[in-house]
Amino acid sequence: MVPEITREATPEPPAPSPEPAPEPVGESVEASVEEPATEPVGEPVEIVGYVQPGSRILNLDNGYACSAGWLAGVGDRRFVITAGHCGAPGHLFATSDGQGNYPVIGSMVESYVNGSDAGIFGADIGLIELYPTTIANAGLPSHGAVAGWQDLAWLEATRPEICQVGYRTGLSCGPYSGPGHEGLFYHQGSTRTGDSGGPVFALHGGQLWAVGVTSAHDFSLPAAVAMSIGGWMPGWGLTLYTNGS
Repeated sequence: MVPEITREATPEPPAPSPEPAPEPVGESVEASVEEPATEPVGEPVEIVGYVQPGSRILNLDNGYACSAGWLAGVGDRRFVITAGHCGAPGHLFATSDGQGNYPVIGSMVESYVNGSDAGIFGADIGLIELYPTTIANAGLPSHGAVAGWQDLAWLEATRPEICQVGYRTGLSCGPYSGPGHEGLFYHQGSTRTGDSGGPVFALHGGQLWAVGVTSAHDFSLPAAVAMSIGGWMPGWGLTLYTNGS
């Protein structure tokens, strides 16, 4: 379950992913890390923010930008599932209204990252808890609603077409390639700096399934790298929002 965490709370050390790979990754991969925001980020303003999977989110504590991932909830608490390397517990996140304002949408309450400045080596997932006033649309901007979520075992069994949405790249699709370390998996898609945390979904049987969030790009393969949400949804007790808020 997602614990009640205040902004001042000290996070617990990362737990191992419930979906470890059978063999370790030989080389690190370069994260599709958040890019420095080009616009000046000032003090939080009292304007209602809006967030949707794939939209740009700004970390007000370090000045970097990522992409919003899937929306989910526990009771009346709402969250954005994103990449863990996009921030740390207590970091405030905002969106731009296009008029120079940066309304705060919420704060990060969970962040698990097995990585360093050299790259991402394993688990890379985080949660941003949305403020009650934040307007959220859970539908994909490119495809609308998803049918639900699936895990790595399902990906291995079906090996579907994988798509991702990021605020820099937009929509990118390609075949599923295989599992990685601690819940990571590979697919043939394009990623750019700033796409981290964006939604990754599978196309199968005429339906869309949420399967992960963008983590990195492995230029040695080459392949896009995503983090599975499969083991974390039940672990956190989350219900995926498939459309609306």
